[in-house]
Amino acid sequence: MAGNSWLAISQINFALRMHYPALKAIAPWEGYTGLFRHYVARGGRPHIPGLHRMISNGFAGPEGVENVGAMLEKRPLYEDYWEDKRIPVENIDNIPMYVVASYSSMLHTYGSFQTFR
Repeated sequence: MAGNSWLAISQINFALRMHYPALKAIAPWEGYTGLFRHYVARGGRPHIPGLHRMISNGFAGPEGVENVGAMLEKRPLYEDYWEDKRIPVENIDNIPMYVVASYSSMLHTYGSFQTFR
């Protein structure tokens, strides 16, 4: 499997939860695995609130999506709520990952390198 951005996040999550014999490797390009630390509050401070709205509106299905910006205001510290949204990539031990990062967009860079570690 290979994918960029949202597709990278999806395939990492998929690889953690599903174990298919035919899946031999994943190649997440420019994704992240920790919503709080890699995206909404990098370094402990809110990161581009307008971007939260744009991404939330862009990924919204018929039922909508969680308002990440509002939740950050309500829960500004890392706690169980944010931990529940983290993909524990360290638990993926059944397939290799070819993690790709770039410096072209600060949106994905930090999360990509943290996923690799």
